[in-house]
Amino acid sequence: MFRSNKRFFSNSRGAFAMQFALMAMPLTVCTGLAVDGGRAFLARFELASALDAAALAVGSTLQQQGTDLNAVAAKFVEKNFRTEHSEPIALTLVSANDTIVLKGSVKINTYFMPLVGQPTVTINAESEVRRGGSNIEVAMALDITGSMTTSRMNGLKAAANILIDEVVNPVQRPFFSKVAVVPWSQSINLVKPGTTAADTYVNNTALDQLRGGAIIGPRSISAASWRVSGASNIAIYEAGWRTTVGSLTIASKANSGVDWRWGSSVSVSSFAKVDVGTTASTKARIRVTTSTNHGYANGQFVRITGATGSYTGLNDNVYRVGYNTSSPESNTSKTFYLRKLDDSGWVAQPSGSTASGTAAVQRCYDSACNVGVTTTSAFTGLAAGNYVNVMGVSGFNAINNTDITTWQVAEVMSSTNTFTIANWDGPSQGAMSAGAGTVSECLDATCRYT
Repeated sequence: MFRSNKRFFSNSRGAFAMQFALMAMPLTVCTGLAVDGGRAFLARFELASALDAAALAVGSTLQQQGTDLNAVAAKFVEKNFRTEHSEPIALTLVSANDTIVLKGSVKINTYFMPLVGQPTVTINAESEVRRGGSNIEVAMALDITGSMTTSRMNGLKAAANILIDEVVNPVQRPFFSKVAVVPWSQSINLVKPGTTAADTYVNNTALDQLRGGAIIGPRSISAASWRVSGASNIAIYEAGWRTTVGSLTIASKANSGVDWRWGSSVSVSSFAKVDVGTTASTKARIRVTTSTNHGYANGQFVRITGATGSYTGLNDNVYRVGYNTSSPESNTSKTFYLRKLDDSGWVAQPSGSTASGTAAVQRCYDSACNVGVTTTSAFTGLAAGNYVNVMGVSGFNAINNTDITTWQVAEVMSSTNTFTIANWDGPSQGAMSAGAGTVSECLDATCRYT
């Protein structure tokens, strides 16, 4: 007997079954809490979304008279909240000024929590919207021409009334809405021809509201005139599109009537780095020696091409002609020094010492080597900034204007009856052979009559 009891108490088989039986109920409750809690969380999110949709719907109908806002809200919430619930959703709607607050509460059934005496869970959510908007002004042009048959006219009137009812709000705060109604045919009138003001194309009440009073109808014209009262005719002293100088003849091709080059180019026999004088800041210069007499004067503009060796940096640039004023005896008709274009000093010497081969120097009319025009006689009163009209030039058609286009003058060289055209780079045009034609100074940029 004693041995049997000992074996019984020492036997461990079936222990897990007893433990599971003891833990089954707590595990079931925990699982139920997780499932029902997750459903409650999702249901609250769905309720919040439904309340947002309902609040927006209520906001869009806030100013429509006779609308049951609570019914609108309930309809949208029921349509958008699909979680199973045993009782109706309790809604609270508060509308103040332009703000709408919509609160909702609903009980949903649970699956596992009835085991612990909790058959339902109450969830709550809230949504708030502010009504936005802006002022609205609409104009309706109503066609009442002969093409509008009776059926079309009836449809037009019905559509106009519907649009006015939709656009014009009974409450004109905080935003107003206006509709302008303009029937048109050969003339414009808000009243049907041959009838009274009571028979209009649109609702008279709406028109009165929009216009702030009764329809005034047509008015008689007491007087009409094309000029201001009391004004009288004034005699025109002078009219024209150009100045009193009139039209001047442009020099022929042989005389370089239109060209950016002043005279012929001169070959350069050499460039040299020289020191003139003793002042360190001014003695270092570049001397240009030409093959023939160049005829240049101090301060004139020249352009260099074809330089090689250490002097390639001089190519396609414009410089001023400079002479040695401190030692005039060193100047010759075949040499000059290069000064900066702004005349602020001498052009810096290159770093290398390689001599240049064949090069050429060409005098320009101005500092930009703009295209120049030379006339056969003096252009009295012409100045920089004036406008000119060029016509009839042969050999370079690009310079010819139309009747209403002009060129602006850059500089005037009165000693040679020449002016240059602003912002027209001459070297880009290549070698030019053009002339003849005429040029006139215009009163404005379009050569219009004034």
